[in-house]
Amino acid sequence: MKHGNGSCHLHGIRRKCSFPQCWNNAVRAGVCVQHGSKKKQCSENGCTNNAVRKGVCINHGAKRYCTVIDCGKALFQTGKCRHHFRLSLAASSIDMCHVGLHATIMDIPDLTLEVIQQYVGMNNWENVIAFAGVCKSWKESTETYRLKIGVEPMEGGGERKLNVDGFLSYLDHEKFRLAETIYVPCAKSDKLLYCEVKEKCPRMRDLIHNKWLMMTGITEFVEEGQSRHPCYRMYKHDHPFFDGVNAWVRWFWDRKYKLVMESQFVLDNNTRQRSRIQTTFYS
Repeated sequence: MKHGNGSCHLHGIRRKCSFPQCWNNAVRAGVCVQHGSKKKQCSENGCTNNAVRKGVCINHGAKRYCTVIDCGKALFQTGKCRHHFRLSLAASSIDMCHVGLHATIMDIPDLTLEVIQQYVGMNNWENVIAFAGVCKSWKESTETYRLKIGVEPMEGGGERKLNVDGFLSYLDHEKFRLAETIYVPCAKSDKLLYCEVKEKCPRMRDLIHNKWLMMTGITEFVEEGQSRHPCYRMYKHDHPFFDGVNAWVRWFWDRKYKLVMESQFVLDNNTRQRSRIQTTFYS
């Protein structure tokens, strides 16, 4: 039966409840649930759940299926199977082309916006930066998450290699001025020096990173027995030391780490500054 706009109830128009002055959608026998329509119960003995398919509930064998007509595939998300869910995303993207050049993130259909927010909400700094680079409105919508980068623990960057100069420039942001804890976003950050970050952020107490970092990058010598051994002073947030009392070092010959007393360090005129490798930092 067609209605005023030329469509039947299967293609966009739902029947209304026949009860006087009731605007609810009819469910069964022309009335809504409030005025007498009841859903079938599961046919299994002692089960009071509503029947979903073939007279049984989900707990007794019924499966949820795609709501698209003539589609019998299993339900995936938002009432659709995987195939029709992806088609709806593609259709939403096409519709955006007709909105105009002044479209903002609020003009995107709810379904697509929900997917975007799910990705950004994963607390992954790489995804946050990727979405922020799309347009101005997306950048504004991700500002809350972008402010967390470097000052709160976040996922991402497991295979990234840090650009030291880029990261030090990033520390000039206002949010680092009073920060006591700073998180290095990239995992491969062995060329970053603790002293350079401390110079940028004088109130910093902890530089959080999952690997060892050099304190100064200057070769020093520690006296053990009758010999002097070259080493670097090292830093790792989960290996505490007391400044002026002891320090962590990495030996030149076997690259192993050891905690030594400050009194063991000796002066040597042949000190040298380390070199730095340039990489890519996404900020």
